[in-house]
Amino acid sequence: MHFPRIFSIIKRNVLKDGFKVNESEKIGTIPDLNITTILAVNKTTTSNWMRPFPVPRATNGLVFLTGGSIEYNIGGVKETASPGSILKFPKGLQYTGVKLTAQNSYYVIDFETVNENEMADFPLPYIFPTVSLENTEKEFKILYDLWNSTLVSSKLNCKSKLYGILSNLLIDYSLNNGYSPYTNRVLHIIEYIHKNYYNPNINVESLCAHFNISESQMRRIFQKSLKLSPLKYIQSVRISHAKDMLCYDNASIEDVAFNCGYSSLYYFSRVFKQITGYNPSKFSK
Repeated sequence: MHFPRIFSIIKRNVLKDGFKVNESEKIGTIPDLNITTILAVNKTTTSNWMRPFPVPRATNGLVFLTGGSIEYNIGGVKETASPGSILKFPKGLQYTGVKLTAQNSYYVIDFETVNENEMADFPLPYIFPTVSLENTEKEFKILYDLWNSTLVSSKLNCKSKLYGILSNLLIDYSLNNGYSPYTNRVLHIIEYIHKNYYNPNINVESLCAHFNISESQMRRIFQKSLKLSPLKYIQSVRISHAKDMLCYDNASIEDVAFNCGYSSLYYFSRVFKQITGYNPSKFSK
């Protein structure tokens, strides 16, 4: 299961400002981003980075700049990346770059997809600022640590975490760039779930009350835009956080369940195994 599956939200097909955009903002028309292999996850600080010639990129890349500044030229459009910038580099993209500071620090994720154009069609611009540098850096660090982990499940967890990072970036970018009211409603509900997943009172009924919509309408918009129920989405968010806690926080299963919004350890264990295929007690071993 891709976590979370929101890659089919917005169709963009008019070239604008160096990336694809469509003013009509339709839902459910972009195919899933199907990641086949993560090739490398690196964390680098360097004083000699340069890309003077527009050589096609060998793989898809997702870059998070944590320090320094770089000026890129992509298709004749110059744009500066600074700390907190996300860079989306599809396979085959030709670009140049010049460092503007003595040192630059960044995370780089290189990966392959089923079809070469999937990352190019993914509805994010080539360079854009993240909403929260601190939170984004935490997510990239988790992925970096997973990549270097010796756990038998680490590579699968890496792919899951990368889907999660892309998903969150898409949510944040969408909310900050004014889409249609229908799309905005879905995205605001998703954002609310991500911010309150630890609250055991977050359920379909409470979401409906908070956003003043009926349960049938809530189910309909989730099914149309995400292809799953609101309950399944809440569960996927909670279990994703539970997986991170089990791997990195050395917390007891009881604490993990409580901090991810589950008041029943039995129910948490049942949902965890249903989604991951593992019992929580076996997952981090």
